[in-house]
Amino acid sequence: MESIKKKEFSTVLESTVPKVNMIAMYRVLLILPTMFLVAGIMISTPSGFVEGINNIRLVGDTTLSDYFEIGGIGPALINAAVLVYVNILLLYKLDLKPNGIIIAALFLLSGFGLLGKSIYNTWPFYLGGWIYCKYHNKSYKQVVVINMLSTCLAPVCSLFIRIDVYHYVIGFMLMVIVGAFIGFIMPPISAHAMTMHSGYNLYNMGLAAGLVAMAINAWTEGAGYRILTPSYLYYGDTTIPMIILSAYCLIIIIIGYILNGKTFKGLKEVYKYPGRAVTDTIQNVGFGLTLVNMGTNGLVSIIYVIIVGGIFNAPIVAGICTIIGFSAFGKHIKNCMPIIIGATIASYIITTIADPYMIIAAALFATALAPIAGEFGALIGIGVGIIHVFLVVNVSSFHGGLMLYNNGLSTGIIATLFVPMMDAFKRERKI
Repeated sequence: MESIKKKEFSTVLESTVPKVNMIAMYRVLLILPTMFLVAGIMISTPSGFVEGINNIRLVGDTTLSDYFEIGGIGPALINAAVLVYVNILLLYKLDLKPNGIIIAALFLLSGFGLLGKSIYNTWPFYLGGWIYCKYHNKSYKQVVVINMLSTCLAPVCSLFIRIDVYHYVIGFMLMVIVGAFIGFIMPPISAHAMTMHSGYNLYNMGLAAGLVAMAINAWTEGAGYRILTPSYLYYGDTTIPMIILSAYCLIIIIIGYILNGKTFKGLKEVYKYPGRAVTDTIQNVGFGLTLVNMGTNGLVSIIYVIIVGGIFNAPIVAGICTIIGFSAFGKHIKNCMPIIIGATIASYIITTIADPYMIIAAALFATALAPIAGEFGALIGIGVGIIHVFLVVNVSSFHGGLMLYNNGLSTGIIATLFVPMMDAFKRERKI
């Protein structure tokens, strides 16, 4: 009877959700990359832009490749903007209407376009996905989002370019072959990874790609090539990224308010969902309220960073962008705050991290475990937030920096262990 009531409630809610056409949705999604592009152009000189983009192209990307430090804030913002523009164009050409996971994937590109991803080291994954679809006689629509997410393995492509034991042309060919191969195999691997954590880790690709990166790291070291993982982090003035993100969050809250009929009515319905994948907030409450939820979570994240004394370098901006994006795919204040609180508590306990800003970034990314807090309560959410911080500082050694979603691997491991662990404490009822 309870399940019937839930279905009836869902049907009534969906029937009252304001509809927004595809073009309007993409116009809204173009706002952030446009802000990145305009800001990047305004603060860059032509020579500085060329030098910065070249540095971004040539750097050996690892988990901590802050493009603000490597190429400068202007070129980094332009790189992220171009990356998102190209992917939006691809989605539009494929006639895919934005949904929760598409928006999450685009915001991952926005954030990690500042932290390891570029057009140069990501395109082979799309080639592999296209070959996969031809091989299995499928539409590329079914795979493109997986390709977008699997670009977290971009450092693998960069690895072959920077190996100095062969000619650059050979390195480029190897980059294309390996990147395309990864793009080909990731659809079934990511599908299998979802069954491991039962949807309690929103960064499913972090777990799937992390396993692949671990294997590649083992093979390269076994072949006698030890991967060097230098860290590049920016510690200068980050006022511009902070202003961009703050303004963007306010803009989408206003747009969402207008699209929802100039009211916030229905926003409470967002908090009724635990957030377990697959939770499409657009389908549940509409695009307008989804934008409000995204903007609200973004502002809360920005305020959190300011309160704890953080700066807005690439890892932290990527963390905020990820929260904003996944607020269309299960995250909301109610299920995110316990995780962030737990991670913050851990920052006062852990002694193995020298850089406090990485703890802040870890707290933001830890919200991949929001479904656990949403379903099992705030105390459990605080607990897994604490566990994540202790685990994430160690998992990068597993994959040697070859995978950008380091936090996604950590949250994937936690979620995979958590579900059966909770089952172990359940007592069977006697009939």
